[in-house]
Amino acid sequence: MSRRKTYANLLSYWFYYGALIGISFVVSPILVGSLGQERYGVWTLLVSFAGYLSVLDLGINAALVRLVSRHVALEEADEARAVYSTVNWMLLVMACIALVVILLAGPVFLGRFGLTDVLQQQAWTLYWIVGFDVCLGLAFSSLLGCLTGLQQFVRVNLLSTTIAIVKNGVLVLLLHQGHGLLSVALLQLGANGTRYLGQYVLLRRTPNAPRFEPSRASRAALRQVWSYGAYGVLIAIALKLMAY
Repeated sequence: MSRRKTYANLLSYWFYYGALIGISFVVSPILVGSLGQERYGVWTLLVSFAGYLSVLDLGINAALVRLVSRHVALEEADEARAVYSTVNWMLLVMACIALVVILLAGPVFLGRFGLTDVLQQQAWTLYWIVGFDVCLGLAFSSLLGCLTGLQQFVRVNLLSTTIAIVKNGVLVLLLHQGHGLLSVALLQLGANGTRYLGQYVLLRRTPNAPRFEPSRASRAALRQVWSYGAYGVLIAIALKLMAY
């Protein structure tokens, strides 16, 4: 990688995370003030629950980044397609497992907080929206993993930054117009869906990018992914425990 490209990648990361920090300082007080403490607390709990379900990635995407970058660098196109196709199948299975967990955990999770009847009903609607968002995130997370393996950092970060700015701008407008939690959750779902679509377009336009071909999945690729992903899941669990 050239020095100029390295600097461009670093600048795109700094720009992205700087934008997120700035957005948090501006939008968070507006969100708390508009929703109120109780509704904001419900939203925070649901988002935190969704964050823990991300552990179901099981390090698969970390393995995808490494293996795709390796096979593409060695011009092993068939192996790259096999890994990418296998990972997509694995993530679809993980998304289905996440759906089962969400279905079973709902009554236990939402029944512990002593919410009012009106807020309890609203919390259920939000729970299903956030749960659906989690399943979509797992199913389509291979797009970001593959783009990262192909070193498309600048394009990915610019896409994510643009969506974050637009989403939070729309969020502030909705809150000023009196919209509540349901609008916040639907906006989050729509923004993530737009991001996945953008990543798909970027991947299709990237030279040498592998394609998802269901018949290309193989046991050999599965073994490669698991042998590396096992370390990734340990790291993910450790980070969640540290945050807790």
